[in-house]
Amino acid sequence: LTDFDTKKELMMIELLKVRFGEDNSAIHNCEIMLKDLADSKRINSYVKSKLSEYEQKLNINAIIVSGHFWPTSIETDETFKLHQDLQETLKNYEKEYKQHKVSRKLDWKINHGSM
Repeated sequence: LTDFDTKKELMMIELLKVRFGEDNSAIHNCEIMLKDLADSKRINSYVKSKLSEYEQKLNINAIIVSGHFWPTSIETDETFKLHQDLQETLKNYEKEYKQHKVSRKLDWKINHGSM
């Protein structure tokens, strides 16, 4: 996922609200998940503008999710090791993220990514 285009999903959420009502907690969770994707797009743009030219070429696109609203997933595989350049880029990404979102932290799930 790199374009973070959620227009179709937002339209579907609105149809579900009409059908099942505004107070449906599952629909609310879906709204939060779509908001997370929109926020991720914005945060990625901000953080990438702060990274070095080389790090920008690595094209890291983090999907930053609210832990309470997304399904739980398999824990990170601790035996999986990234190349040193990628590890350094993720550290720099996290540093810039922390400056932008002071009260939050990133918990990388590197074995859930794609290339």
